[in-house]
Amino acid sequence: RPRYDWQLSPQLCELVPTLEQHVFGVPLNEEDRKAIVDRYPPIAGLVYSPPATLPEADRRFKPGHHHEDASLRAMQYATFAILRPLDVLAHSLLPLLHPDQVGRIFAILNDIHALILNVGSVVNKACNNLALRAVNPSFQIPASDKIFTMAPEQFKDTISLHTAMQKALKDTRPTSAH
Repeated sequence: RPRYDWQLSPQLCELVPTLEQHVFGVPLNEEDRKAIVDRYPPIAGLVYSPPATLPEADRRFKPGHHHEDASLRAMQYATFAILRPLDVLAHSLLPLLHPDQVGRIFAILNDIHALILNVGSVVNKACNNLALRAVNPSFQIPASDKIFTMAPEQFKDTISLHTAMQKALKDTRPTSAH
């Protein structure tokens, strides 16, 4: 992949002052975050909110599970909030760019969009694994599973499958004679 060693220009730092902030700095307070997101209208019909916790898993959550689930959902919400200004930027740039630049600029925007969606999917998989762990700490989504949201039926089927496998393994173990 190409490598570019470049320094921030004073003009770029003036136009985007957050470029000089530490990447893992202090998060925005809720009021500032909301003000930024509200500056950009959503795409009609696009849902930017994370999916709800599976009701069956929620009933089985212990207090620590609820805290972890809330943290993961907050991460999803914060991640998908990035899409609103990005989508508005794409919409605003399209009529302004010279036709020769459209492909290159929109390839970059698409890569950013794909990486944001990936973060949301990774967090969603963590939410689904948390839901499964609430039933049994050894349960998890198979590594090859590429789902974004887990249907309640799939959740129940996964629990049934794991429970049946555990029961079968337990039944095949020799019992010790006393």
